Amino acid sequence: MLNMAAPSKLVSHVNKLISVSNLSCKTYSSTSAYRINKILSEASLRGKHISVKGWVKAIREMKGTTFIDLDDGSGSEKLQIVLNTERANKDVSCGCCLEASGLLELGQGQGRPVELKAEEVNIIGICDSQGSYPFKPRKRYSTDYTRQFLHLRQRTNSFSALLRLRNAATREMHDFYQGWLQNFVW
Repeated sequence: MLNMAAPSKLVSHVNKLISVSNLSCKTYSSTSAYRINKILSEASLRGKHISVKGWVKAIREMKGTTFIDLDDGSGSEKLQIVLNTERANKDVSCGCCLEASGLLELGQGQGRPVELKAEEVNIIGICDSQGSYPFKPRKRYSTDYTRQFLHLRQRTNSFSALLRLRNAATREMHDFYQGWLQNFVW
């Protein structure tokens, strides 16, 4: 025997879940770190002290200055971190995770709209780039090789772009079904 009241209770329960899930969530609870795509697109952040977190994509040392390319996966562009080589931590290597804070200024090089003059760089997670880390800086890898390391594939440029595209398509599909077809559950 079917209970005819059950569907209305289910719809009521789903509507409660939807109203709870629409609460806003803070991206970073411990600090006010910015995403790199927001830093590069908003001119109002220039001249301010900011904090950013991400993975090191490349490191260059020139004339007492260390340049670090930082990527957080929010876009295809990297943020250049500039710091004095004497203040640079020797454990920073390609692939490690770090948090940098300092003054955001106009970029000195070509193609760099802004750069972060780091006052403090904290390593969140170290990476053995010379040993077990499979991806070297400024090198392209085949998709077959990259698929061997599923937990690290989003750190390559090609898979990162593909995952951002998949995320945008999924979000648009979700918004379509939730907005246009009001009570559609999938």
